[in-house]
Amino acid sequence: MNPQPIVYLIDDDEEVRLALCCVLMAASLEVETFSSADRFLANYEPGHPGCILLDIDLPGMTGDELLKMLRERDYAIPVVILSGCIDVFTIVRTMKLGVFDFATSRSCPPPWWTWCGVRWSRTKSKWRST
Repeated sequence: MNPQPIVYLIDDDEEVRLALCCVLMAASLEVETFSSADRFLANYEPGHPGCILLDIDLPGMTGDELLKMLRERDYAIPVVILSGCIDVFTIVRTMKLGVFDFATSRSCPPPWWTWCGVRWSRTKSKWRST
C-alpha cells in the first residue's frame, strides 16, 4: 500500500500555519506543519510522497538555504514558495533551485490549491493527480 502524500507547511507565522492547515485538512489532505526549516529537516523522511509549501522569509535557516540543502541531498519533492509579496529576483533565484510554483496572499484562488494533492509516482519526472 502506498503511503498517503503529505503537505509539509513551513512558515514561522503561527496564524498562517493554522489557517492554511485548516484549509488543506478540509480538502482531506494530510498536513504536517513546521515553524522552521530546521524543524522540518529533523522530521522529514526522504522519499515520502508529498510537497512543501514554504515561506521564503524564515528566521534561522532561510527558505533559500532549505532549497539548496534539498537540492544538495537530491530530495525529489516539489516546493511552492509562499509569500505576501514576491519579486522577480526571488522568483528567478528560487526557480534555479528547483521551485515548482509560487503563491502570494493576493492569489485567489491560490495556484497551489490545484496541485497540492499531486502524488509523487516514484520517479523524478512523472506526476499524477490524486
